[in-house]
Amino acid sequence: MKRIVNYFIYIGMLGILSACSEELEGVDAGTDVPVLDTDCFVVDYTVEGNEGLSRGENTSPITSLTYLLYQDGELVKERQIPDISSETVWPLTRENMTWEQREALKDTLQAWGNYQVVFVANAVYPASGENEDAGISYITGKDSYQTLALQMPAQPFSADNMFYLFSSEIKKEDDTDRDHPLNCPVTLKRVVSCVELQRIQIPEQDAYLKERTGKLYDLLIGDQGAIATSVQEQLNALADAIQAKAGESSESYPDLEDFLKNIRGLSITEDETFKDKCIQALVKEDNDLSSILERQIIPWENTEVSLTFDKATFATGSKISDFTVSGGTDEAPVGYSYELGEDGTLSFIGLGVDPVDPNAIPSWYKLVSIALTTKEETSQTVTISASSTSPLFMQGGKNQKLVYECDPLGEIQLNNVSAGEKVSEEIVYDLSQILTVPETCKELVDQVMTSYPSFGTLDAFKIPLKLPALTDENVKCYATFKLQP
Repeated sequence: MKRIVNYFIYIGMLGILSACSEELEGVDAGTDVPVLDTDCFVVDYTVEGNEGLSRGENTSPITSLTYLLYQDGELVKERQIPDISSETVWPLTRENMTWEQREALKDTLQAWGNYQVVFVANAVYPASGENEDAGISYITGKDSYQTLALQMPAQPFSADNMFYLFSSEIKKEDDTDRDHPLNCPVTLKRVVSCVELQRIQIPEQDAYLKERTGKLYDLLIGDQGAIATSVQEQLNALADAIQAKAGESSESYPDLEDFLKNIRGLSITEDETFKDKCIQALVKEDNDLSSILERQIIPWENTEVSLTFDKATFATGSKISDFTVSGGTDEAPVGYSYELGEDGTLSFIGLGVDPVDPNAIPSWYKLVSIALTTKEETSQTVTISASSTSPLFMQGGKNQKLVYECDPLGEIQLNNVSAGEKVSEEIVYDLSQILTVPETCKELVDQVMTSYPSFGTLDAFKIPLKLPALTDENVKCYATFKLQP
């Protein structure tokens, strides 16, 4: 697992005393400074360092900063810290902070009050923004600290708009007075996780498709499978033809009964040579199955991608008080779109969990499908469905990065595996390598092979395959995902 670097945003300022209410109790005649009520204290939100952004850096992932103050669990103050933009230089210090910021980053509180302070970055989009989130707040349930939550935005998270959070209790200390405000350090930390998806490397496409088609072969040789049925029908037909040829003279062939039993019981489908020939027949260049499989493994580089999530598992809100998650709502976005670059890596950023139990069953952001659209002049769109038996939940811990490899053909299923009505392919197999003909029956077998050309010969035995429809309606491909170290 990889870690996303925490951005510690340090906000420093000098406290300017203000009264607990609009009316001050008095003024110190010697200094013209307002006299602080003994039931009040001043809090300055300050920090002495910066471990995230470099000093003097002119770009920032913070474009808005919201201050919320709760007393006994109820909202009593809310304000936007002014002059915050992508051009803000961090950390905010006495030297680079505006007067408006210094005013906004202090507060006067009741000494007996039980306070919880919350700073949220990027959850209120600037009204001047160009995207559809402009002017929208993704802070919800803010009237109470117990219901205060962050919601997923309509637009996907990116490097410059992820949510950051700071939350802390505020209590008056004994040495706090007019000249010694309470200093509250503010450390903004990411509360999202990043899940990267990469398609598996396929150095040899033919070998990969052959291996994946083997999954179909396994289905078709199973119970009621078309290949198993076709093989057994042809073996039974050969045994019946030999028995009919012997006719009433069967007593002249003392080994005939056991020989016919051996023919009907031959296990051809387990033979690797027969399997290879069947797979080659299944993925011939001009058939539907070959097109279906090749379509699923188109490169991800330079494509437009849309993710669709299961609505019931989409984490729409992360409560700040305990980081529990609400389920999907009618308004919840269930899909996001991205443009992939030269490396073909897709990065989904969602609300993170803390703490993360590696043994826990994940429940957020269950992926339903990935739709890829090529940017060529004759573009095509391919939808890769996620496995339902081995689903991917695209969630991680707060400030955690996970990387998964996607196998677009991890699972292949057939709605119908039974034999069709018509012969689709014909496999020629050397039956003599697994069938020994008794001396007493060799002449009889030769007569049958001569009389019935549809059988071919023992060393070139013809097996017609009556395959089911290998079309989009019958062949279902599902992606599987593997967590990378």
